[in-house]
Amino acid sequence: MKNRGANEDVHQFDRNRFIANPFPKDPPALSPLALLNPRETQTLKDRMSHAWEQILRQTDPQKEKDYTIYTGSAGIGYLALHSALLVESADPRRRHFVDIAGNYLRGAQATLEGRLRQGRHEDISFILGTPGVYAPLAVLRRLQGKSNDAVEACIQRVLDLAPLFLNQTHHHPRRQHPHYEFEILYGESGYLTSLLYLNSNFPGRIPDQLLSEVTDHIISGAEEGPGGALLWAWHGKEYLGAAHGVSGILLALLDAHLQGLRLPDVVLERIQCTVNYLYSLRLPSGNYPTRPSKECDDRLVQWCHGAPGILLLFVKAYEVFGQPKYLAWAELAADVVWMRGLLRKGNGLCHGVAGNAYCFLAVFRCTDNDIYLHRARVFALAAQDDIVAAHQDTPDHPMSLFEGLGGLLALYADLLEGDPREALFPAFETRGVRSGTGISHKEESYGDGEA
Repeated sequence: MKNRGANEDVHQFDRNRFIANPFPKDPPALSPLALLNPRETQTLKDRMSHAWEQILRQTDPQKEKDYTIYTGSAGIGYLALHSALLVESADPRRRHFVDIAGNYLRGAQATLEGRLRQGRHEDISFILGTPGVYAPLAVLRRLQGKSNDAVEACIQRVLDLAPLFLNQTHHHPRRQHPHYEFEILYGESGYLTSLLYLNSNFPGRIPDQLLSEVTDHIISGAEEGPGGALLWAWHGKEYLGAAHGVSGILLALLDAHLQGLRLPDVVLERIQCTVNYLYSLRLPSGNYPTRPSKECDDRLVQWCHGAPGILLLFVKAYEVFGQPKYLAWAELAADVVWMRGLLRKGNGLCHGVAGNAYCFLAVFRCTDNDIYLHRARVFALAAQDDIVAAHQDTPDHPMSLFEGLGGLLALYADLLEGDPREALFPAFETRGVRSGTGISHKEESYGDGEA
Protein backbone atom coordinates (compact mmCIF):
# COMPACT_ATOMS: atom_id res chain seq x y z
CA MET A 1 0.00 0.00 0.00
CA LYS A 2 1.50 3.29 -1.09
CA ASN A 3 2.18 5.76 1.71
CA ARG A 4 0.82 9.13 0.58
CA GLY A 5 0.03 10.76 3.89
CA ALA A 6 2.55 10.19 6.64
CA ASN A 7 4.96 12.81 5.29
CA GLU A 8 7.67 11.16 7.37
CA ASP A 9 9.81 8.07 7.13
CA VAL A 10 7.85 5.36 8.93
CA HIS A 11 10.20 2.60 7.87
CA GLN A 12 12.44 3.19 10.87
CA PHE A 13 9.68 1.90 13.18
CA ASP A 14 8.33 -1.59 13.80
CA ARG A 15 6.03 -1.98 10.81
CA ASN A 16 4.67 -5.22 12.26
CA ARG A 17 2.61 -3.09 14.66
CA PHE A 18 0.94 -0.57 12.34
CA ILE A 19 -0.08 0.05 8.76
CA ALA A 20 1.51 3.09 7.14
CA ASN A 21 -1.20 5.73 6.87
CA PRO A 22 -2.08 6.10 3.16
CA PHE A 23 -4.29 9.15 3.61
CA PRO A 24 -3.28 12.81 3.13
CA LYS A 25 -2.33 14.48 6.38
CA ASP A 26 -3.89 17.76 5.27
CA PRO A 27 -6.67 17.30 2.72
CA PRO A 28 -6.72 20.03 0.08
CA ALA A 29 -10.28 21.23 0.74
CA LEU A 30 -11.37 20.71 4.30
CA SER A 31 -14.70 22.20 5.28
CA PRO A 32 -17.66 21.25 7.46
CA LEU A 33 -19.49 20.22 4.31
CA ALA A 34 -16.65 17.89 3.33
CA LEU A 35 -16.72 16.39 6.83
CA LEU A 36 -20.35 15.44 6.31
CA ASN A 37 -19.95 13.71 2.95
CA PRO A 38 -23.28 11.86 2.53
CA ARG A 39 -21.68 8.81 0.93
CA GLU A 40 -19.15 8.37 3.73
CA THR A 41 -21.79 8.99 6.37
CA GLN A 42 -23.99 6.31 4.84
CA THR A 43 -21.02 3.93 4.73
CA LEU A 44 -20.50 4.41 8.46
CA LYS A 45 -24.21 3.93 9.16
CA ASP A 46 -24.26 0.71 7.15
CA ARG A 47 -21.16 -0.56 8.94
CA MET A 48 -22.66 0.34 12.30
CA SER A 49 -25.82 -1.63 11.55
CA HIS A 50 -23.83 -4.60 10.28
CA ALA A 51 -21.49 -4.52 13.28
CA TRP A 52 -24.42 -4.69 15.70
CA GLU A 53 -25.77 -7.66 13.77
CA GLN A 54 -22.39 -9.39 14.05
CA ILE A 55 -22.09 -8.79 17.78
CA LEU A 56 -25.62 -9.94 18.58
CA ARG A 57 -25.22 -13.01 16.39
CA GLN A 58 -21.82 -14.07 17.71
CA THR A 59 -22.17 -13.35 21.43
CA ASP A 60 -24.47 -14.78 24.09
CA PRO A 61 -24.49 -12.96 27.44
CA GLN A 62 -26.11 -15.94 29.14
CA LYS A 63 -23.18 -18.18 28.19
CA GLU A 64 -20.31 -15.70 28.25
CA LYS A 65 -17.85 -16.40 31.06
CA ASP A 66 -16.26 -12.95 30.92
CA TYR A 67 -18.42 -10.36 32.70
CA THR A 68 -16.11 -7.34 32.32
CA ILE A 69 -16.38 -4.12 30.38
CA TYR A 70 -12.98 -4.87 28.85
CA THR A 71 -13.74 -8.03 26.89
CA GLY A 72 -17.00 -9.35 28.33
CA SER A 73 -20.76 -8.92 28.45
CA ALA A 74 -20.69 -5.71 30.50
CA GLY A 75 -18.75 -4.05 27.68
CA ILE A 76 -21.54 -4.76 25.18
CA GLY A 77 -24.10 -3.67 27.75
CA TYR A 78 -22.18 -0.44 28.35
CA LEU A 79 -21.97 0.12 24.58
CA ALA A 80 -25.71 -0.40 24.10
CA LEU A 81 -26.50 1.92 26.99
CA HIS A 82 -24.17 4.55 25.56
CA SER A 83 -25.91 4.21 22.19
CA ALA A 84 -29.35 4.49 23.81
CA LEU A 85 -28.42 7.74 25.52
CA LEU A 86 -27.14 9.26 22.28
CA VAL A 87 -30.30 8.79 20.21
CA GLU A 88 -33.45 10.84 20.71
CA SER A 89 -35.94 9.49 23.24
CA ALA A 90 -38.62 9.18 20.51
CA ASP A 91 -36.30 7.17 18.25
CA PRO A 92 -37.41 3.50 18.27
CA ARG A 93 -33.76 2.47 18.36
CA ARG A 94 -33.52 3.75 21.93
CA ARG A 95 -35.87 1.03 23.15
CA HIS A 96 -33.89 -1.50 21.11
CA PHE A 97 -30.59 -0.44 22.67
CA VAL A 98 -32.11 -0.40 26.15
CA ASP A 99 -33.24 -3.99 25.67
CA ILE A 100 -29.79 -5.03 24.48
CA ALA A 101 -28.16 -3.28 27.43
CA GLY A 102 -30.47 -5.03 29.86
CA ASN A 103 -29.81 -8.43 28.33
CA TYR A 104 -26.03 -8.10 28.43
CA LEU A 105 -25.79 -6.42 31.83
CA ARG A 106 -28.06 -9.07 33.38
CA GLY A 107 -25.83 -11.73 31.87
CA ALA A 108 -22.73 -10.02 33.23
CA GLN A 109 -24.34 -9.71 36.65
CA ALA A 110 -25.22 -13.41 36.75
CA THR A 111 -21.69 -14.40 35.69
CA LEU A 112 -20.08 -12.08 38.24
CA GLU A 113 -22.21 -13.22 41.16
CA GLY A 114 -21.65 -16.85 40.20
CA ARG A 115 -17.90 -16.31 40.35
CA LEU A 116 -18.17 -14.67 43.74
CA ARG A 117 -20.23 -17.57 45.09
CA GLN A 118 -17.38 -19.83 44.02
CA GLY A 119 -15.00 -17.87 46.22
CA ARG A 120 -13.32 -15.74 43.57
CA HIS A 121 -11.98 -12.41 44.81
CA GLU A 122 -13.80 -9.22 43.89
CA ASP A 123 -12.09 -6.77 41.54
CA ILE A 124 -12.63 -3.08 42.19
CA SER A 125 -12.02 -1.32 38.88
CA PHE A 126 -14.56 -0.07 36.36
CA ILE A 127 -13.10 -1.75 33.30
CA LEU A 128 -12.25 -5.11 34.84
CA GLY A 129 -14.27 -5.36 38.02
CA THR A 130 -17.62 -5.38 39.78
CA PRO A 131 -18.27 -1.62 39.28
CA GLY A 132 -18.28 -2.15 35.52
CA VAL A 133 -21.43 -4.22 35.93
CA TYR A 134 -23.31 -2.35 38.63
CA ALA A 135 -22.57 1.28 37.72
CA PRO A 136 -23.99 0.97 34.17
CA LEU A 137 -26.82 -1.14 35.58
CA ALA A 138 -27.78 1.74 37.88
CA VAL A 139 -27.92 4.11 34.91
CA LEU A 140 -29.94 1.60 32.91
CA ARG A 141 -32.46 1.07 35.70
CA ARG A 142 -32.98 4.81 35.96
CA LEU A 143 -33.52 4.99 32.20
CA GLN A 144 -36.02 2.13 32.44
CA GLY A 145 -37.97 3.94 35.11
CA LYS A 146 -37.23 1.38 37.79
CA SER A 147 -37.79 2.16 41.44
CA ASN A 148 -35.31 4.28 43.37
CA ASP A 149 -34.59 1.22 45.52
CA ALA A 150 -33.59 -0.77 42.44
CA VAL A 151 -31.27 2.01 41.28
CA GLU A 152 -29.88 2.58 44.75
CA ALA A 153 -29.06 -1.11 45.20
CA CYS A 154 -26.70 -0.95 42.24
CA ILE A 155 -25.04 2.25 43.41
CA GLN A 156 -24.59 0.88 46.91
CA ARG A 157 -23.04 -2.29 45.49
CA VAL A 158 -20.25 -0.11 44.08
CA LEU A 159 -19.86 1.98 47.22
CA ASP A 160 -19.55 -1.14 49.37
CA LEU A 161 -16.27 -2.01 47.62
CA ALA A 162 -14.35 0.96 49.01
CA PRO A 163 -13.33 -0.71 52.31
CA LEU A 164 -11.51 -3.41 50.34
CA PHE A 165 -8.63 -0.97 49.91
CA LEU A 166 -9.34 2.11 52.01
CA ASN A 167 -8.83 0.09 55.18
CA GLN A 168 -5.39 -1.01 54.01
CA THR A 169 -2.15 0.90 54.48
CA HIS A 170 0.55 1.20 51.85
CA HIS A 171 3.96 -0.23 52.45
CA HIS A 172 6.95 -1.26 50.36
CA PRO A 173 7.59 -3.46 48.55
CA ARG A 174 4.21 -3.24 46.85
CA ARG A 175 1.91 -6.15 47.46
CA GLN A 176 0.90 -7.86 44.28
CA HIS A 177 -2.85 -8.22 44.83
CA PRO A 178 -4.77 -5.90 42.48
CA HIS A 179 -6.43 -4.16 45.45
CA TYR A 180 -3.05 -2.72 46.35
CA GLU A 181 -2.36 -1.30 42.92
CA PHE A 182 -3.37 2.10 41.64
CA GLU A 183 -3.68 1.88 37.86
CA ILE A 184 -6.83 2.13 35.75
CA LEU A 185 -7.34 -1.45 34.56
CA TYR A 186 -7.20 -3.20 37.94
CA GLY A 187 -6.54 -0.68 40.65
CA GLU A 188 -7.80 2.17 42.77
CA SER A 189 -7.94 4.80 40.02
CA GLY A 190 -10.16 2.35 38.14
CA TYR A 191 -12.46 2.36 41.17
CA LEU A 192 -12.36 6.16 41.20
CA THR A 193 -13.48 6.11 37.55
CA SER A 194 -16.56 4.11 38.53
CA LEU A 195 -17.44 6.66 41.22
CA LEU A 196 -17.02 9.49 38.73
CA TYR A 197 -19.18 7.67 36.18
CA LEU A 198 -21.93 7.38 38.78
CA ASN A 199 -21.45 10.96 39.94
CA SER A 200 -21.78 12.29 36.40
CA ASN A 201 -25.05 10.40 35.93
CA PHE A 202 -26.39 10.93 39.46
CA PRO A 203 -24.99 14.34 40.44
CA GLY A 204 -24.39 14.64 44.16
CA ARG A 205 -25.08 10.98 44.93
CA ILE A 206 -21.46 10.01 45.59
CA PRO A 207 -20.37 11.53 48.91
CA ASP A 208 -17.59 14.08 48.60
CA GLN A 209 -15.97 12.47 51.62
CA LEU A 210 -15.67 9.14 49.82
CA LEU A 211 -14.26 10.79 46.70
CA SER A 212 -11.73 12.62 48.88
CA GLU A 213 -10.76 9.45 50.71
CA VAL A 214 -10.21 7.56 47.46
CA THR A 215 -8.18 10.34 45.82
CA ASP A 216 -6.13 10.81 49.00
CA HIS A 217 -5.45 7.08 49.15
CA ILE A 218 -4.27 7.06 45.54
CA ILE A 219 -2.03 10.08 46.02
CA SER A 220 -0.54 8.66 49.22
CA GLY A 221 0.56 5.59 47.26
CA ALA A 222 2.73 7.61 44.88
CA GLU A 223 6.49 7.72 45.02
CA GLU A 224 8.42 10.89 44.25
CA GLY A 225 10.05 11.02 40.86
CA PRO A 226 12.28 13.54 39.10
CA GLY A 227 11.28 17.14 39.71
CA GLY A 228 8.64 16.17 42.25
CA ALA A 229 6.70 14.02 39.79
CA LEU A 230 4.14 11.54 41.13
CA LEU A 231 4.91 7.97 40.08
CA TRP A 232 3.13 4.72 40.87
CA ALA A 233 4.32 1.15 40.46
CA TRP A 234 2.35 -1.69 38.92
CA HIS A 235 3.74 -5.10 39.85
CA GLY A 236 6.90 -3.37 40.99
CA LYS A 237 7.51 -1.41 37.76
CA GLU A 238 6.62 2.16 36.86
CA TYR A 239 4.61 2.65 33.67
CA LEU A 240 3.63 5.81 31.83
CA GLY A 241 0.61 4.87 29.73
CA ALA A 242 -3.13 4.99 30.33
CA ALA A 243 -3.85 1.37 31.24
CA HIS A 244 -1.21 0.61 33.86
CA GLY A 245 0.62 3.88 34.30
CA VAL A 246 0.78 7.40 35.57
CA SER A 247 -1.17 9.05 32.72
CA GLY A 248 -4.30 7.00 33.42
CA ILE A 249 -4.09 7.62 37.17
CA LEU A 250 -3.62 11.36 36.73
CA LEU A 251 -6.47 11.58 34.24
CA ALA A 252 -8.84 10.05 36.81
CA LEU A 253 -7.65 12.51 39.46
CA LEU A 254 -8.14 15.46 37.10
CA ASP A 255 -11.60 14.20 36.14
CA ALA A 256 -12.46 14.19 39.84
CA HIS A 257 -11.31 17.81 40.01
CA LEU A 258 -13.48 18.69 36.99
CA GLN A 259 -16.45 17.12 38.75
CA GLY A 260 -16.10 19.60 41.57
CA LEU A 261 -13.84 17.75 43.99
CA ARG A 262 -11.30 20.46 44.70
CA LEU A 263 -7.88 18.85 44.88
CA PRO A 264 -5.43 20.67 47.19
CA ASP A 265 -3.20 23.19 45.46
CA VAL A 266 -0.11 21.23 46.45
CA VAL A 267 -1.52 18.14 44.71
CA LEU A 268 -2.40 20.13 41.59
CA GLU A 269 1.16 21.46 41.53
CA ARG A 270 2.54 17.94 41.80
CA ILE A 271 0.26 16.80 38.98
CA GLN A 272 1.57 19.61 36.79
CA CYS A 273 5.12 18.61 37.65
CA THR A 274 4.26 15.07 36.57
CA VAL A 275 2.68 16.16 33.28
CA ASN A 276 5.79 18.24 32.55
CA TYR A 277 7.97 15.27 33.43
CA LEU A 278 6.04 13.03 31.02
CA TYR A 279 6.63 15.49 28.21
CA SER A 280 10.36 15.50 29.02
CA LEU A 281 10.39 11.78 28.15
CA ARG A 282 9.14 12.44 24.62
CA LEU A 283 11.15 10.44 22.10
CA PRO A 284 12.67 11.92 18.93
CA SER A 285 9.79 10.43 16.94
CA GLY A 286 7.26 12.24 19.14
CA ASN A 287 6.09 9.01 20.77
CA TYR A 288 6.51 8.10 24.45
CA PRO A 289 8.14 5.02 26.03
CA THR A 290 6.17 2.50 28.06
CA ARG A 291 8.34 3.03 31.15
CA PRO A 292 10.72 5.79 32.33
CA SER A 293 13.62 3.36 32.25
CA LYS A 294 12.93 2.41 28.63
CA GLU A 295 14.14 5.56 26.92
CA CYS A 296 14.56 3.81 23.58
CA ASP A 297 11.25 1.92 23.64
CA ASP A 298 9.45 3.33 20.61
CA ARG A 299 7.27 0.38 19.66
CA LEU A 300 3.72 1.11 20.85
CA VAL A 301 1.26 3.79 19.75
CA GLN A 302 -1.97 2.73 21.44
CA TRP A 303 -4.21 3.74 24.34
CA CYS A 304 -2.62 1.40 26.86
CA HIS A 305 1.01 2.34 26.08
CA GLY A 306 2.55 5.19 24.12
CA ALA A 307 1.41 8.55 22.80
CA PRO A 308 -2.39 8.06 22.71
CA GLY A 309 -2.96 7.64 26.45
CA ILE A 310 -0.54 10.43 27.28
CA LEU A 311 -2.23 12.67 24.71
CA LEU A 312 -5.53 12.22 26.58
CA LEU A 313 -3.81 13.33 29.78
CA PHE A 314 -2.38 16.41 28.06
CA VAL A 315 -5.89 17.35 26.90
CA LYS A 316 -7.27 16.87 30.41
CA ALA A 317 -4.44 18.96 31.85
CA TYR A 318 -5.32 21.73 29.41
CA GLU A 319 -8.98 21.54 30.46
CA VAL A 320 -8.02 21.86 34.13
CA PHE A 321 -5.10 24.27 34.07
CA GLY A 322 -5.74 26.18 30.84
CA GLN A 323 -2.07 26.31 29.86
CA PRO A 324 -1.69 26.37 26.05
CA LYS A 325 1.47 24.24 26.17
CA TYR A 326 -0.55 21.19 27.21
CA LEU A 327 -2.79 21.49 24.17
CA ALA A 328 0.25 22.03 21.95
CA TRP A 329 1.81 18.86 23.35
CA ALA A 330 -1.42 16.99 22.64
CA GLU A 331 -1.40 18.17 19.04
CA LEU A 332 2.19 16.97 18.63
CA ALA A 333 1.17 13.56 19.96
CA ALA A 334 -1.83 13.55 17.61
CA ASP A 335 0.55 13.74 14.64
CA VAL A 336 2.23 10.55 15.89
CA VAL A 337 -1.14 8.83 16.25
CA TRP A 338 -2.06 9.90 12.72
CA MET A 339 1.17 8.50 11.30
CA ARG A 340 1.34 5.23 13.27
CA GLY A 341 -2.17 4.72 14.65
CA LEU A 342 -3.70 2.35 12.10
CA LEU A 343 -2.82 -0.69 14.16
CA ARG A 344 -2.47 -4.25 13.00
CA LYS A 345 -3.84 -5.54 16.31
CA GLY A 346 -7.38 -4.62 15.30
CA ASN A 347 -10.02 -1.98 15.79
CA GLY A 348 -10.75 -1.97 19.54
CA LEU A 349 -10.17 0.68 22.17
CA CYS A 350 -7.17 -0.62 24.09
CA HIS A 351 -4.75 -1.36 21.27
CA GLY A 352 -6.76 -0.66 18.16
CA VAL A 353 -7.81 1.90 15.60
CA ALA A 354 -10.95 3.05 17.45
CA GLY A 355 -9.06 3.90 20.61
CA ASN A 356 -6.58 5.97 18.61
CA ALA A 357 -9.40 7.78 16.81
CA TYR A 358 -10.71 9.01 20.16
CA CYS A 359 -7.42 10.90 20.55
CA PHE A 360 -8.38 13.07 17.60
CA LEU A 361 -11.81 13.71 19.07
CA ALA A 362 -10.20 14.76 22.36
CA VAL A 363 -8.07 17.37 20.58
CA PHE A 364 -11.05 18.44 18.49
CA ARG A 365 -12.99 19.03 21.72
CA CYS A 366 -10.48 21.68 22.79
CA THR A 367 -9.44 23.20 19.47
CA ASP A 368 -12.62 23.03 17.37
CA ASN A 369 -10.21 22.46 14.48
CA ASP A 370 -11.97 20.43 11.79
CA ILE A 371 -8.74 18.65 10.86
CA TYR A 372 -9.04 16.50 13.97
CA LEU A 373 -12.65 15.58 13.29
CA HIS A 374 -11.55 14.72 9.77
CA ARG A 375 -8.82 12.44 11.12
CA ALA A 376 -11.24 10.67 13.45
CA ARG A 377 -13.63 10.06 10.57
CA VAL A 378 -10.78 8.81 8.38
CA PHE A 379 -9.78 6.28 11.04
CA ALA A 380 -13.41 5.23 11.42
CA LEU A 381 -13.67 4.63 7.67
CA ALA A 382 -10.27 2.98 7.44
CA ALA A 383 -10.99 0.56 10.27
CA GLN A 384 -13.09 -1.74 8.12
CA ASP A 385 -11.57 -0.85 4.80
CA ASP A 386 -10.65 -3.98 2.85
CA ILE A 387 -7.06 -2.86 2.29
CA VAL A 388 -6.49 -2.05 5.96
CA ALA A 389 -8.34 -5.16 7.19
CA ALA A 390 -6.13 -7.37 5.03
CA HIS A 391 -3.13 -6.30 7.14
CA GLN A 392 -4.81 -6.68 10.54
CA ASP A 393 -4.75 -9.58 12.98
CA THR A 394 -7.88 -11.07 14.54
CA PRO A 395 -8.10 -9.99 18.18
CA ASP A 396 -8.46 -12.53 20.97
CA HIS A 397 -11.93 -11.13 21.69
CA PRO A 398 -13.08 -9.84 18.29
CA MET A 399 -16.56 -8.67 19.36
CA SER A 400 -15.55 -6.96 22.62
CA LEU A 401 -15.46 -3.29 23.57
CA PHE A 402 -11.77 -2.91 24.34
CA GLU A 403 -10.28 -5.42 21.91
CA GLY A 404 -12.76 -5.73 19.10
CA LEU A 405 -15.72 -4.52 17.12
CA GLY A 406 -17.48 -3.04 20.13
CA GLY A 407 -14.91 -0.26 20.37
CA LEU A 408 -15.46 0.64 16.75
CA LEU A 409 -19.22 0.73 17.34
CA ALA A 410 -18.72 3.22 20.17
CA LEU A 411 -16.75 5.42 17.78
CA TYR A 412 -19.42 5.15 15.08
CA ALA A 413 -22.09 6.14 17.60
CA ASP A 414 -20.17 9.19 18.80
CA LEU A 415 -19.52 10.34 15.23
CA LEU A 416 -23.00 9.69 13.84
CA GLU A 417 -25.46 10.05 16.71
CA GLY A 418 -23.88 12.46 19.17
CA ASP A 419 -21.97 15.71 19.03
CA PRO A 420 -18.33 14.74 18.35
CA ARG A 421 -17.28 17.68 20.53
CA GLU A 422 -18.84 15.86 23.48
CA ALA A 423 -17.24 12.48 22.76
CA LEU A 424 -15.18 10.93 25.55
CA PHE A 425 -13.02 7.82 25.55
CA PRO A 426 -15.47 5.08 26.68
CA ALA A 427 -15.21 3.79 30.26
CA PHE A 428 -12.12 5.93 30.84
CA GLU A 429 -12.99 9.61 30.67
CA THR A 430 -15.97 10.94 32.61
CA ARG A 431 -17.99 14.09 32.16
CA GLY A 432 -17.97 16.96 34.61
CA VAL A 433 -21.16 17.24 36.63
CA ARG A 434 -21.29 20.96 35.91
CA SER A 435 -21.96 20.19 32.24
CA GLY A 436 -25.42 19.01 33.26
CA THR A 437 -25.25 15.59 31.66
CA GLY A 438 -26.80 13.62 34.48
CA ILE A 439 -29.79 11.53 33.41
CA SER A 440 -32.97 13.55 33.70
CA HIS A 441 -36.08 12.16 35.34
CA LYS A 442 -38.00 13.78 32.50
CA GLU A 443 -36.51 11.47 29.91
CA GLU A 444 -38.79 8.81 28.51
CA SER A 445 -38.40 5.61 30.48
CA TYR A 446 -38.70 2.02 29.32
CA GLY A 447 -40.13 0.13 32.21
CA ASP A 448 -41.13 -3.10 30.47
CA GLY A 449 -37.60 -4.46 30.19
CA GLU A 450 -35.82 -6.39 32.92
CA ALA A 451 -32.56 -5.36 34.50
